[in-house]
Amino acid sequence: MFDFNILKNLIVPEEFGSDEYNEATPAIKAVMEQLPLDEVYVDWGATQFVIINHEADRVAKIPFSGEFIDCENDEREWQEFSPYNTNYSYLTYELYQQAKNWEIIDLFAETEFFGTTKNGVEIYLQEKVKSYYDGNSRSHSSEASKKKYRELINGKFSSAQSLFPEDWLTAVIEWYGIDLTKDFLLFCEENNLDDFHTGNIGWREDGTPCVLDWAGFNEW
Repeated sequence: MFDFNILKNLIVPEEFGSDEYNEATPAIKAVMEQLPLDEVYVDWGATQFVIINHEADRVAKIPFSGEFIDCENDEREWQEFSPYNTNYSYLTYELYQQAKNWEIIDLFAETEFFGTTKNGVEIYLQEKVKSYYDGNSRSHSSEASKKKYRELINGKFSSAQSLFPEDWLTAVIEWYGIDLTKDFLLFCEENNLDDFHTGNIGWREDGTPCVLDWAGFNEW
């Protein structure tokens, strides 16, 4: 089994992030060169760098400190680093703690603080969950759950229709009940969470619906 403790030996550049094309910048490559790429593979979004081992039931996430912006004038092109005001990995962890208080924790991938890299950058471990299109829902929602979904989007929670795929939110109702679903939607509204594209939601191995990434970029 992969030992995540080796990540505590990483040196992460102070200016750490991707660019507008989501390509591997020199900063990302510098971290990749320190990893055992025969054991892990990497991925990243706008805000976090993810380290994945096929056999492990968790993934590691390290926050980006900003992004590289393409600049140009009549004579040359270059990249400038634009720092973030938010540590999105830490925000994800904090929101996860709040979800515990709301008793809606089952809908969020389990997230824990693991430690820091050699130069003090946080490392978080998160339950491995397959994204919406990569995973396979084993849920076959009942007519009763589908009816509750229609009542939901025709009532106070009409915005939910634009935030989530119908089958995913209906599965939430099926698995967790309408009351928890309403609490979940209220939690999202109160915390301005609306970046629920299909890469940020998905399914556990048992088919239960789950959110993978909930700290929406530029929402904070």
